[in-house]
Amino acid sequence: MNPRVLLVEPDPVDRKSFLDSVAGTEYLVPEMLSQPEEALRRYSPREFHVVVVPLLGKSAVGAPAPVIEVIRKLRGLAPPARVVVSYDDAHKILLAEAMSAGALGQIKKPFTKGVVRTALTNVFRRKSATELLRRETFQLRRPILVTYRLATDGFLKKSRSVTADNLGTTGLTLRTSEAIGAQTTLRLEIGLPHTTAAVKAVGIATRVHFISDVKQHEVVVQFTEIGESEREAIKHVIMAEMDQKKRGGGGGDRVL
Repeated sequence: MNPRVLLVEPDPVDRKSFLDSVAGTEYLVPEMLSQPEEALRRYSPREFHVVVVPLLGKSAVGAPAPVIEVIRKLRGLAPPARVVVSYDDAHKILLAEAMSAGALGQIKKPFTKGVVRTALTNVFRRKSATELLRRETFQLRRPILVTYRLATDGFLKKSRSVTADNLGTTGLTLRTSEAIGAQTTLRLEIGLPHTTAAVKAVGIATRVHFISDVKQHEVVVQFTEIGESEREAIKHVIMAEMDQKKRGGGGGDRVL
């Protein structure tokens, strides 16, 4: 089935530009709406594969713009709707909020063939990646260095250096010779590829498995404290790894 787009766009000129941009491609636009709120009533995963929502209005102190709530609700459906936002210079300020609310892609107006087609193609390519970033760790091509301390360690206790071969924005899987109990809190410093900076995080050991042939403990750690900039840094690493995998460089995913 060809991908079907639910287009939300109040401007007739922009509507025509969008339709011209997807003409002759696999993307179909069977229906168009005028206001973002209408998408909540009309969207159905059986009928549409992606929703293009325009950034309209503005945020007030302590309250996001209504369109941000629409995006959040669309992404909160089961299954989550694929949402791409369109914007002009007047509403560019809402872009960061829209992406934080779960939008998977963005299209800057005026609509052009290259930008629209690239955004739609990317959202289908990246959907699995985005869900992966939220729910799983990604098997890295090469292990990374991780140092950790237990929350119960005394001041003089040295940190341990180990490796991790699975990483995600929600946690990681490391191997250590130390017996770590489930629900143990760890303070982590994670060395990422292509940078000298270490990501700092706090996590809890949610699952521990002893690998007898190498006499090591495989520890699945769920992050409980991590900054947004650190999470973004991890996200960029994983996306780069996934791109490399698609080019034949190996790598895979594993559920956290």
